[in-house]
Amino acid sequence: MEVHPRNVSERLYSVSVLLFAMVTFSSFLASITAAITNLRAFATETSKQQHELRRYFTENRVPTDLGNRIWFYLKKTHFKQQRLHTHDIKALKSLTGPLKQELCVSLYLPF
Repeated sequence: MEVHPRNVSERLYSVSVLLFAMVTFSSFLASITAAITNLRAFATETSKQQHELRRYFTENRVPTDLGNRIWFYLKKTHFKQQRLHTHDIKALKSLTGPLKQELCVSLYLPF
């Protein structure tokens, strides 16, 4: 069973739906592409910093033991993504007292 427009108004409707779908899909694709680009930029910056640190150790003949200690310290503190805390989220600052209390209880009490 084939379905196709039979008059001008149906044709206009089908064309407008197709155009809307194309614009929506293009917008969706652009937002995904932007998110991937941001992730790559972040990963590239971290990789660049790590490479510069290794090069610094090599060029300045930093002892291997000291270099390893510095490397592991920075890997645990600087190179890993930090966990978000309640005070980092601006929207949570506008919560009412009871909601803040309930959030704190749910976060800090064991299951």
